[in-house]
Amino acid sequence: REAARQVLEAKPDLVVAVGEFAGAFGAEGDGGVELVSGAAPEDVGLELKRALRPGDVLLLKASRGVQLERLFAILWPERSFEEVH
Repeated sequence: REAARQVLEAKPDLVVAVGEFAGAFGAEGDGGVELVSGAAPEDVGLELKRALRPGDVLLLKASRGVQLERLFAILWPERSFEEVH
């Protein structure tokens, strides 16, 4: 919860939370931060892809158990995992 609070205080444009701790960000995100959440990377991939614009900075952080690298095939289907990793 503390890490989620600190992320929200930084006022990012968008927070994408995946996995069992996604609820730490609240139902809608706190402080007007847009929140997309889901149980698995596939649950948030298409919405994240629609939100991204050229020049955006994307920070991905997760534990290995979440397998967040599965987002790569959704975000960049034309590229291999090795190219975007």
